[in-house]
Amino acid sequence: MFVGSIYHRHEKETTELGFVDDSMLGYDTIEIMERVLSGTESRNVKVPHGPRRVVTYCYTVRCIVDGNDVAEIDEDLLNEEIMYGFYKFHGRSRP
Repeated sequence: MFVGSIYHRHEKETTELGFVDDSMLGYDTIEIMERVLSGTESRNVKVPHGPRRVVTYCYTVRCIVDGNDVAEIDEDLLNEEIMYGFYKFHGRSRP
């Protein structure tokens, strides 16, 4: 996943139990415009040489969705949607 990439929602499929595998996001097209730091989480961790502070960075991606709307999507959620096959890489936008 990188800035300028375009993803299209994969067609819905019905499972054997009749459930529809569908995206939680619900957009047909997502074009990533910018990756933005949305917050940090820090915690202390005990290591043999003394306590250390570990910082985790949380990101959102600013996107153009469905061709004309703007959305901020949690990067981890979008990664999960791509990994589960709800969205397929379609190409890069033109500069």
